[in-house]
Amino acid sequence: PNWCFKCRTAIESSGDACPVCGVPFPATSSRAGFSLTSLAYLDEDEIVPFLSKQYGVPAVDLDEIQISSEVLALIPIELARRHVLIPLSLAGRVLVIAMADPSNIFAIDQIKRITKLDVEVVVASDAAVTRAIEIRYA
Repeated sequence: PNWCFKCRTAIESSGDACPVCGVPFPATSSRAGFSLTSLAYLDEDEIVPFLSKQYGVPAVDLDEIQISSEVLALIPIELARRHVLIPLSLAGRVLVIAMADPSNIFAIDQIKRITKLDVEVVVASDAAVTRAIEIRYA
């Protein structure tokens, strides 16, 4: 069954939209947080704690974090945009990255290969990561 976050009910329908309120169901291939916020089911403040709990990783507020240019240089902007992630800090051989989708193992492995560092993941909203990429890499 599908779950309608707007109606907050389980729907047995296999259609593309909730038969009760008409809101479209998120595409299965999109990032969960992006789908839920873009369809106005939840706002950014609600989705980040949910994703943190769901994936078992800490949540971060990217507006509160200073990122050095040396850390930003570890990940090319094109890769950051493609995977909606941003490097935050480097402690020894551990690179901390914020991601909108912490389940993206492909992106994490790619970062490990490129940087030759261990990677620790934290979660932030899709919009917050996108905003941070555009501001911090400028």
